[in-house]
Amino acid sequence: MLYMVKDGRLRIYVLVDAIGQEDPCRLYMYDASVNHWTNVSKFPVRDACLAAIDDRIYVMGGDRAMYAFDEEHRRLIAKEKVPILLHGSATVAYDGRLYVVGGMCWPSRNASHRAATAAYCYDPARNVWEKLAPMPTGRFGCRACVGPDGLIYVVGGCNINHDNVSCVEAYNVQTNQWHSKRSMHVRRWGTGLVRLEDKLYAVAGWSGISDGPKRTECYDTETDSWSRCEPSFPWQCSMDCAVIQRHIAWKNMQRPSADFDGL
Repeated sequence: MLYMVKDGRLRIYVLVDAIGQEDPCRLYMYDASVNHWTNVSKFPVRDACLAAIDDRIYVMGGDRAMYAFDEEHRRLIAKEKVPILLHGSATVAYDGRLYVVGGMCWPSRNASHRAATAAYCYDPARNVWEKLAPMPTGRFGCRACVGPDGLIYVVGGCNINHDNVSCVEAYNVQTNQWHSKRSMHVRRWGTGLVRLEDKLYAVAGWSGISDGPKRTECYDTETDSWSRCEPSFPWQCSMDCAVIQRHIAWKNMQRPSADFDGL
């Protein structure tokens, strides 16, 4: 889920993944000024994710596909493919570039999968991918967010043994280096991660234990510390979040609808 302000109007975009083998992904747009959802388009890609770079929407698919979305004509424009097959990566836009981290990796189409430490940066101006320093912990189902200190934080996920992790690692785009940070209190993958003012919030997710990661966790980048906070959520995997008027809107991306699950 991503949000942009165009012509002074807040718009939220949600990509609902395919349900069946032949079903397309669908893109919905919420216009906050009129409180209305629009079915914008459908895409012939699976395991897709969204990103926005300088107010332009990009769609990545699990088959290495990379597209820019022409909203005016509602069509996809093919771009340079992602260097390796990835599924469940964390994506975040920062300073006009797209960063893709981790995921489930297939070195080749017939090879067995592994939890990737891979990190790549896409430059839309040159339509090229750049390989970055690998993330210390290989994982998929993690989430990424730019902190108030300018670092890219990657939280949670699942390792190659399908064990959920609570680790947090931060990437410095200036030095191309990773730094280990304080782990969350609860191991979780598919969590929602969002920045609200000067704090990061990890919302819901899946831990595989009976009580689940119901409590939201708040991260302070200055003190490198996590604290439990309200509200509490039922466990939900494949979460995504956005901030609307200082409130966190959340959406379970496995639900085949465009409505928000909470605000």
